[in-house]
Amino acid sequence: IAAWRVIPLDAQTPLTQVARTGVENIVPDAPTLQRDFAVGQLPPSPPRAAYVSLPLEAHGQVLGVLGLRIDAAELEDERHLDFLRCIATDLGSALGRGMQYDRMVQALEREQRVLGMLSHDLRTPLGAIVMTADLLERVEGVQSVHVDLIRRSAVRAAEIVDNILDYSRSGASASQVCSIDLLVQLTSQVEELQVTHPGRALLLDCPIGLPLVSGDPASVGQIVSNLVRNALRHGAEDRPVIVRAEGTDGGVAVTVINEGTPIPMEERAALFEPFHRGSGTRGNGTGLGLHIVRELARRQNASL
Repeated sequence: IAAWRVIPLDAQTPLTQVARTGVENIVPDAPTLQRDFAVGQLPPSPPRAAYVSLPLEAHGQVLGVLGLRIDAAELEDERHLDFLRCIATDLGSALGRGMQYDRMVQALEREQRVLGMLSHDLRTPLGAIVMTADLLERVEGVQSVHVDLIRRSAVRAAEIVDNILDYSRSGASASQVCSIDLLVQLTSQVEELQVTHPGRALLLDCPIGLPLVSGDPASVGQIVSNLVRNALRHGAEDRPVIVRAEGTDGGVAVTVINEGTPIPMEERAALFEPFHRGSGTRGNGTGLGLHIVRELARRQNASL
């Protein structure tokens, strides 16, 4: 059997017969194998060799065949065959689980590609809406309250699109790991968010001389941005949001602090699950922000 390499499924062999029918096949000796099947010249084998072919099945489908050459004396004890059948059953189940996993991975990759393309395509028209709102604000006779509503709605929609795009990327394996100066990274994120939230107070508490950390700068930026935007959205609007960084024994701890109604204890366990939105949530968010943060943090070997 070891000499067989590629066997067409319609060939007349014990293995292919089992693959086609799903019924086990037991050939008691080499002469019977050569007489009943088109196996050609067999490699040298013991005088009392028998050939056992068992189907590997899962979910009613034959996924493979287990072919064994054994001593013919073992056929006289049914326990030997039962043991081989158990092995074939376990192998079939393992193959079935492997195929299910492959299908799940492929479906997830397709979902991520679709979400990524959709989010990317939506960014352009949303950017055009924000730009048009900025131009309208300079036109006399246009009520600024209406323009501001358009801008805020477009910015919020853009945030949702960004969350979906980040979600589609959070399962990707590609990342660029390097040394990161968190003072520079946090300053950039806070300044960017302050521009998009001009009416809110954003404070950065980050000492000079923090140790460098290792990670993917783009992912770290997404983590900070999502946490701060979440704090702005759900915290008290008349109170500042503070981004604080401090050295620890294991590296650097970054804390985002806001004030407002505490999250109920019973909801905290599901806080980082995808699409979860708390009972007191304001607005029409996706429920993806904190889930993305957790997944990206895991990929940076960080804890949240």
